[in-house]
Amino acid sequence: MPFISRASEIIGKRLLLKLDEKEFLLNFNNNIYSNFLKNEIVEVASNVIVEFVENSDSFSERDWKELYKLSEDTFVEETESLKQSGAGAGLTDND
Repeated sequence: MPFISRASEIIGKRLLLKLDEKEFLLNFNNNIYSNFLKNEIVEVASNVIVEFVENSDSFSERDWKELYKLSEDTFVEETESLKQSGAGAGLTDND
């Protein structure tokens, strides 16, 4: 299981690992879902399946539009006077 978990991080995809009836959804080296909650160790499985799970957008089109509108309120237009007065990151900023 650690190999499959690390593989999900390397390839940048969610992976679903099925060990018989037990399922583990792995996302970028993290287990984000499992239907197996007992404190048992899986020693043997007669059926092992690894599937790619497409990374899908969890936001609706309406949500994206609202987020974009919110982001527009956080931007300040760039002008020469603002540059001269020191607004924004300067040449010495390192963050």
